[in-house]
Order: sequence, then structure tokens, then C-alpha cells
Amino acid sequence: MTLLAFDVETTGLKIEDGDRIIEIGLVELDTNLMELTGREFHQYLNPERWITEDALSVHGLDNDFLQDKPKFSEISQELRDFIGDCQLIAHNAQFDLGFLNHEFKRVKSPIIPSKKVLDSLEIARRELPHLSRFSLDALCRHFELDLSRRQKHGALVDAMLLAEVYFRLLGNGRDLFESSESEDQKGRSRLFHNDQAVAKKRPRPLPSLLTAEEKQMHQEKMKELGEKVLWAQYL
Repeated sequence: MTLLAFDVETTGLKIEDGDRIIEIGLVELDTNLMELTGREFHQYLNPERWITEDALSVHGLDNDFLQDKPKFSEISQELRDFIGDCQLIAHNAQFDLGFLNHEFKRVKSPIIPSKKVLDSLEIARRELPHLSRFSLDALCRHFELDLSRRQKHGALVDAMLLAEVYFRLLGNGRDLFESSESEDQKGRSRLFHNDQAVAKKRPRPLPSLLTAEEKQMHQEKMKELGEKVLWAQYL
């Protein structure tokens, strides 16, 4: 089964105040192989409005940086095509999906039904009731994921971290799609068959499907962004 983990950064916290998306990131997960497929979507956006100081302190994206970026209307169809009929997952999905659907409504594009989006926040609360905090940061620390390369919130970085958290939540051995799928769908999507099952890593990683030209393009982009970016390790 494939799944898209996604995250958005915004000008502020309130749609009703006119806040908009300024960055969106999606990464594709193969939940059978328990790994990222390498397929991703990432875009900075010109929100056509000022960014609040509180939001700026979180993600560090200012209007000067975003002024020459495309508007959501210019990338909406590409984003829609990327999502297709895939199931999605977000952390505190009500926030991210609310902003995404608000943008789709603005360009008169169909919204994404909430039933198509899993909320990792709800999953974590159910699977890890002993924790006192369930933010993405807190879950990353609980699962001992490396946060050293995440100086600020970023949509693509956070989508990748969400994917890693989700894989570890799957390790609890429960069918996390159980509440929203039919019996037939449950049988096809169940990843584990008993409470003792755990996620296993491949003994040898799959060979890269990237061409030499694509690898060179990746390396050049990483040089532009700096050596501390999280996705420099994905090649």
C-alpha cells in the first residue's frame, strides 16, 4: 500500500483571518516495504499576504524569499495530479487539511475528503497513551529520531519525519486502517497479523533507480541548500 505523508507551513494559524499556505511537502511511503519510495512533491508559494511574526519564528520563511514563488493557483493542478487517489496522512490533520482544502476551494478545485486522511496525532494518542506530549517533535524524540538537521519547521522535512514516525507506530503491530476500511479492505491492507509482529528492515537496501544525471542534479541542489538539510541523506 502507498500513502502520502504531507505537511504545510502557513502565514499564520487562522484561515478565517486570511492566512495562506506558503510551503507544502509530500512524500510517498510504501507501507509494505516500510520505506520511502523517493517520490515527493515540494513547493514554496507566494501567499499574496504578509506573514505573521509568530509564524515567521516557526518556519523562518519571509515575504522577500517568497515574493518570486508561484501562487497556489499556478501549481494546484500539478499538486492534484500528484495526490491522485492516494490516501494521505498528516500530523494534526485538521490543521493541514483545512488549509489545503481552503486553497483548493479558492481555485474552485474539489476538496480532499477527511475520510481520505489519517491523523498521526490521533494514532499516537491511541497507540502510546503513556506519553504526555504528542507533537511531532515529541514523537521524534520518543522514537529517537535525529532532529539535529531540523533547525526550523519545513514542510518537506516534516513530511519525511512524519513518515519515519508512522513507520514506528506501525511497529506496534496493529492495523491502523481498521477503523476506516471495509472488511475486504482490511484483509488486503493489514500489515501485521498478531501483537508480536514488528517491522523488519531489508537485509540489503534496494539499488538506486536514479540515473547518473539525476544524482548529479541532486548533489548540486544539496550544495545550494547546505550540508545540514535532512533530505541530503536521501539519494
